[in-house]
Amino acid sequence: MDPHAEVSIVQPLVSVIDQIILYEATCNICGDAYIGLTRRKLHDRAREHVSAARNFSDASAFGDHYQIKHPLTAPSISFKIISHHRDILRLHIEEAFAIKTHQPTLNRREENLGTGFLI
Repeated sequence: MDPHAEVSIVQPLVSVIDQIILYEATCNICGDAYIGLTRRKLHDRAREHVSAARNFSDASAFGDHYQIKHPLTAPSISFKIISHHRDILRLHIEEAFAIKTHQPTLNRREENLGTGFLI
C-alpha cells in the first residue's frame, strides 16, 4: 500500500464475520462518497479502493474520481460500516434504499441498476 495513502476505517463493536457488509467510503479531500457491499473484510475492500485510486483504475469508482479530481494527490479515503446481515436480499434492498436516499456522488448508474430493485 502507498505509504502516503490514507485509509481510516470505523468499525462497529460487533463481529461481522460471515456477514455481508454495507459500507460507505468517503473521499477525505472533497467529501464525495460511495456506498457498496462486500462479503469480505472491509479492510480488504478498502485496500482495493485505495489501490484503484492510486492507479486510476476503472475497477473502482475511486479510480476515476482520483484521476479526474485529484490526480496529484495521494488517496485519502474513510470507510464506515452502515449495516451488516447474513441475508443478501435484505442487504441489497438496504443498499438500493441507501443509494436512493443519500445519492452518493461516486456510485455509477450501472451499479445501481445491477441490484435489480426499483425504488
